[in-house]
Amino acid sequence: MSSRKTSRRSPVEAPDRREMESALRESEQQLADFFENASVGLHWVGPDGIILRVNGAELEMMGYERDQYVGHHIAEFHVDAPVIEDILQRLARGERITGYEARLRCKDGSIKHVRIDSSVYFKDRKFVHTRCFTRDVTELRSAEFRQRMQFAVTRVLAETATLPDAFPRLLQAICETLGWDIGAIWMVDRAANQLRCATVWREPTVDFASFERISRDREFSQGVGMPGRIWASGKPTWISSVLEDPNFPRSSAASDHGIHAACGFPIESRGEVIGVIEFFSREKRPPDAELIKVLEDLGSRIGQFIERKNAEQEFRDREESYRALFDVNPVAMWLRDPETLAFASVNDAAVRQYGYSREEFLQMTVRDILAPEELAALVDFHWDPSNGIEPWNAGLRRHRRKDGSFLWVEVTGRDLVLGERRLRLILANDVTERKRVDDEHRFLAEASAILGSSLDSETTLAKLARRAVPELGDWCVFDVVDRQGTPVRVATAAADRTDDEVLERYPPNPNSPHGVYKVLRTGESELVPEVSEQMVSRVAWDAEHAQILRNFVQSYLCVPLRAGNRVLGAMLLARTKTSSRYSAQDLALAEEVGRRAGLAVENARLYAEMRDASAQKSRFLSAVSHDLRTPANAITLLSSLIRKETEHMGAAEPNRLLERCRRLETASSSFADLLSDLLEIGSFDSGQKKLREEDFALSGVIEETLETCAAAAREKDLRLRVRWDVTPPGIHGDRTEFSRVLMNLVSNAVKFTTRGFVRIEVSRTSDGDLQIGVRDTGPGIPPEHLSAVFSEFFQVQNDERDRSKGSGLGLAISRRIMHALGGTLRVESQIGVGSLFTATLPAARVLATAPGDGERLEDDARPRDLLTNGASVLLIDDDSTSREALTELLEEEGFEVLSAAGGEEGLEAARRHRPDLLLLDMMMPGIDGVEVIRRIRSEPGLQRLRIIALTGDVTRARLQNVFEAGADRFVAKPFRIPELLDSVRMILRPAR
Repeated sequence: MSSRKTSRRSPVEAPDRREMESALRESEQQLADFFENASVGLHWVGPDGIILRVNGAELEMMGYERDQYVGHHIAEFHVDAPVIEDILQRLARGERITGYEARLRCKDGSIKHVRIDSSVYFKDRKFVHTRCFTRDVTELRSAEFRQRMQFAVTRVLAETATLPDAFPRLLQAICETLGWDIGAIWMVDRAANQLRCATVWREPTVDFASFERISRDREFSQGVGMPGRIWASGKPTWISSVLEDPNFPRSSAASDHGIHAACGFPIESRGEVIGVIEFFSREKRPPDAELIKVLEDLGSRIGQFIERKNAEQEFRDREESYRALFDVNPVAMWLRDPETLAFASVNDAAVRQYGYSREEFLQMTVRDILAPEELAALVDFHWDPSNGIEPWNAGLRRHRRKDGSFLWVEVTGRDLVLGERRLRLILANDVTERKRVDDEHRFLAEASAILGSSLDSETTLAKLARRAVPELGDWCVFDVVDRQGTPVRVATAAADRTDDEVLERYPPNPNSPHGVYKVLRTGESELVPEVSEQMVSRVAWDAEHAQILRNFVQSYLCVPLRAGNRVLGAMLLARTKTSSRYSAQDLALAEEVGRRAGLAVENARLYAEMRDASAQKSRFLSAVSHDLRTPANAITLLSSLIRKETEHMGAAEPNRLLERCRRLETASSSFADLLSDLLEIGSFDSGQKKLREEDFALSGVIEETLETCAAAAREKDLRLRVRWDVTPPGIHGDRTEFSRVLMNLVSNAVKFTTRGFVRIEVSRTSDGDLQIGVRDTGPGIPPEHLSAVFSEFFQVQNDERDRSKGSGLGLAISRRIMHALGGTLRVESQIGVGSLFTATLPAARVLATAPGDGERLEDDARPRDLLTNGASVLLIDDDSTSREALTELLEEEGFEVLSAAGGEEGLEAARRHRPDLLLLDMMMPGIDGVEVIRRIRSEPGLQRLRIIALTGDVTRARLQNVFEAGADRFVAKPFRIPELLDSVRMILRPAR
């Protein structure tokens, strides 16, 4: 027995248990992470239908918290709960269910359509749980639902020809698509203001007899029942249970048939509810927002369909009436072939209007009655059955009558079918007279606009002449009489520009019995429908002129330019051989144009005279100002001298004299201010006021204003403030004049405010305009006075004209300055609260950065190390009183004073004594002050002489001449003595 060799195999080494457990935990964690972070909904359901796990995606889709989902039976969330048990049984048998679609109820009550894929997990052949993947397909199902609904309704609308046929089919299509049991259509009866049932449809297998009967027989008012509510609101309505609705009159019948849910929506056309469609179901159904959106769109489409069918029926009903009215209509009408343009039928009015017989018309086409220029504009519309009942308007056309004359007609029409023939119905309303009147009114309106665009009559007449050609004629000329009564040709226009030279070369012939001179002599218009050879020979200047008139002019008319009873000129219009002749209607239009042109010429002359008068007034005020300021200046100076002498007497009685002197000085100063204001008003009103254009910083102007008004504010214990709502900007404009506006507003506010504050407020509007407001806490302005505060001499509660309260011209001048700067000045006020004056400058005048604001002439902070003792002053003034008084005042201040009574004498004294300062009166006999300054500046030895001009004429033009001549400063008469002395000290101060 052989021995068998056996071998022992080494056992396989077992894996490390701890490594296996770690890998298992890692795998389980990965599975848990996948479950929780999956982008689709996941949930596990046990054999009993209880949800075991759920991930975040499904909770987010359904809107529940985890504890509101896990532990609950899956049927709680399914709308179709009864099928859940069947599905669980199939899963228990191991079936794999994929692509199952269900409806889930979210926490907020909405319904989501989902697709569920399930797989079952078994352990030891035992059903443990099923894993369900849930995908939201709500949007997809909604789109499919909308598509099905729209297709069903569209098919019904396309296949039905009448409303009685369409209504039941519409209800059936909608109810079957939605799965509802019964529906009704209600239409609005406008006459009775009620909703009436048009039709009812029900699912054939269900008996709704009593509900159907009560719906057919009932009427609804606005707001009553579901149809009435929809009619009143114009919005769809959803009732989950009609048995629980307090406003459902048919609830008893609905209860008999087990009806619960109801839905309805309006039928709309052109923004108006014309009917209501309602549906009912024996199930309770929660509101479906998606369905409501679909029904809103259907209501509009069905409304359009109903309106169109009603219109078609109305057209058919009236077709016979149209036929009967065709022949008796007073407007010309015809039927024509839309392709061949041949007339098929014409009415009696067309026969009368065009002069052709009916038989002649039927042998013609539309082309035979069109004016030549209309042939190219004729457009043949292609036949479109869908637009067969739509009217169209071809507008105005020029047609030709049988006798060759033309008329304007307004053409309208519509395409229609008579029998089997397609035809076009045309109405041709004669509007020749209406168009003539409209054209005249339009031309007169344009002429008035031209004549009112400027006060330069030659410019406006030239524009009007060009506008009149060729509408009123081929030639147009205007002749205006001068101051000697001679006509001067001021404007010409011709359709052919080469004729302009002829019109200018041949003015009106004074020897002619026709044309311009005849109209000027008689004041009557002249109409010549046809120019004869005899007239040409009488009008022409020479043979060449006669030949031109003979070749070109066929008809003319000439009308006076009249203003009241005065004839200021004439307008001549002419038509050439290629144009029609003038008629009495043309003459009437031309006379109206002449009347308006005459008024424009008269207004231009009056305006020129007014400007001349205003300029003369300004010159007069300037001269009078100087003449009045000179004695006022003497009064001021003498009063100052008397006051100084009296102050040294020290007695009691002279105190009264001192007070009177002070009153004299105050009155003289006030008198000078009033003269200045009057001159300012005059310069604005005459148009002579010229503003400077410069760049300056607004902050500097405000600072100066506050410094000037600070003393008066402190006396009343008022707070002066500035509020900047923007970065301080620069301004492009006249600094002096704008400063004057701000000073007027702030000083007025301080003057009339007894307690509180005065504040300057700076801001910008949304358009970039700059607003500077001055707000006070004064007594306020009564509402009835607000519109007058900017009028000259107006002052609230100053009927006695107390001069201490001002002249009443400051605000009037300020508003004129703001208007000249392109801005505005307005006021707001409330009694007992205060006032706000707002000056607004346009954005174009506002600078992004503020420029440097040069050294001010007045500065209280400057040291007063002024040169006085030993300085020599030459005084040149022709008024001896002023000269003597001013000499004494200056000498008392320590100056060495020389004087001269005239310009030549003063120049000689200046050359001889070489003074440090010259005080020079501007208006003197012989050579005036400006000429004296020019001569001094031209002499090398006197060029460094400092000059202060003394003037009573403080207009801008005068001051500009003074400074251009070379003056260093000016002081206005009558003097304020402290101001004059400060100016003298300042100009003599040594250079630093």
